[in-house]
Amino acid sequence: MRLGDCVDFDQFAGLVRHPAWVLLRADNAALVLSFCGTVFVNENARGVPESVLESRLDDRLYLLNEDKPGSFPRSADAYLAEWTKNGWLRS
Repeated sequence: MRLGDCVDFDQFAGLVRHPAWVLLRADNAALVLSFCGTVFVNENARGVPESVLESRLDDRLYLLNEDKPGSFPRSADAYLAEWTKNGWLRS
């Protein structure tokens, strides 16, 4: 294989700033992916109001923290704000 046949290094290096790549490296990636998978994929929901997402995430956080206290110390709205800021959700 010749060097010219390889995918460009700079293309890969630039991906580390892509929202999907950042998500996969996030400390709470499992929470984001499982929650969004349940709401948007399994339930085939689109355009879910923020108040509904916040309530559902609050319920999920409660259950997760019951199982492993302190695992997710922030409020549901704080997580949703972070996910929106990072481009994983749209407002």
